[in-house]
Amino acid sequence: AHIPPPSSSSQNRGVAYELIKARRLQNNRPGGSSSELQRYLDQPSIELDEDDIDDFEVLAWWKGQEHELPVLAAIAHDILFVPVSTIALKATFSTSGRVISDYRSRLTP
Repeated sequence: AHIPPPSSSSQNRGVAYELIKARRLQNNRPGGSSSELQRYLDQPSIELDEDDIDDFEVLAWWKGQEHELPVLAAIAHDILFVPVSTIALKATFSTSGRVISDYRSRLTP
């Protein structure tokens, strides 16, 4: 029986699997690259005075960490970023001022 050669997509999957496997082995070795979380935890803490804490831009700090800690920076952005549109969300779902009256229940102008 003739076995066809593997397709390029299955070859790519095999190569990708081998790369992931090698990376896991490297990370699990003593002295291997540390996890992103561990690198974050190993950083010295930021010392802020009481006056400076109000001026500290946490989103800007995480933006500056995108190259060193890309996954954690993305998580921080998702958690800390509040879109401006959510401020108007309360007004969207508020029922005050939207009481149905005889005037509002008609289709005629």
